[in-house]
Amino acid sequence: MSQRIRMLVACAAAAVIAVPGIAAAGGRTGGDTGDATQMVAEAKRVEIAIVTAYNDRRWDELPPLFAEDAVLLLSNHEPIHGRDAVAGYYETLRDVVGEINDGWEHLRVQGSGTSATLTGIVTLGSGRVRVWYSDLYERQPDGSVQLAVNAIAFAQRPVG
Repeated sequence: MSQRIRMLVACAAAAVIAVPGIAAAGGRTGGDTGDATQMVAEAKRVEIAIVTAYNDRRWDELPPLFAEDAVLLLSNHEPIHGRDAVAGYYETLRDVVGEINDGWEHLRVQGSGTSATLTGIVTLGSGRVRVWYSDLYERQPDGSVQLAVNAIAFAQRPVG
């Protein structure tokens, strides 16, 4: 395995482990299980809306799905801050790696009354690029749910 792929896998593992833990520590407000289940369902709806807008190149629909102070964390890259900057990165990414393939795998889902973390794996383009992600969704003061922190790491699938 090349050093670059090992580094990407290590960064992905750190994101999968660290971001949900951070969210769990800061996101618990004593909400009941029903609140947590509802929050996870709303986070999944936002996740689907982001994937749909990304795949269909509906760039005007992306920014409202991100919190105003959203942060995108990428391995070997400075953090990207702000909803417009994050949405702009996705627009550039779409041209390079293609659309998100049908379906993705959630590895961990956790919620409270005000936040949810969704951690998983998706494939892009021809299926040769895998993305590990860990996302923190937060309920906003207006009641909407938006993506606040998106941590992703890329790895190329081996040929063959």
